[in-house]
Amino acid sequence: MRATFRNLYDQFNMAAFIRDRRTHAMSVLRWALILVPMAATVGTLCAAFLWSLDAVTRIRFAFPWLLYLLPIGGFVVGLLYHLTGRSVEGGNNLIVEQIHEKLGKQAVRRPRA
Repeated sequence: MRATFRNLYDQFNMAAFIRDRRTHAMSVLRWALILVPMAATVGTLCAAFLWSLDAVTRIRFAFPWLLYLLPIGGFVVGLLYHLTGRSVEGGNNLIVEQIHEKLGKQAVRRPRA
């Protein structure tokens, strides 16, 4: 039997091979359409964070007395957490309980008295 293109095409089932490659190419294209905008967004947010970090570092070096306000800021954050953070008292233990009970939804927590 003579090796012709048609014989090779039939022997290796080229139609299925091409169809599989087309399916894979479409899958890669879909993922690229999802990932490219996401990567651009994440990159932009990282750049904004680094820019803001540089800005506050320059402000901190321009006004060294701001260091003395850090304890006051810590007290304010702690006070806000104490006054409004009651709903997160369960913390990680609540999540672990939900997994063990296989509820599939967040349990409603009532404030402790």
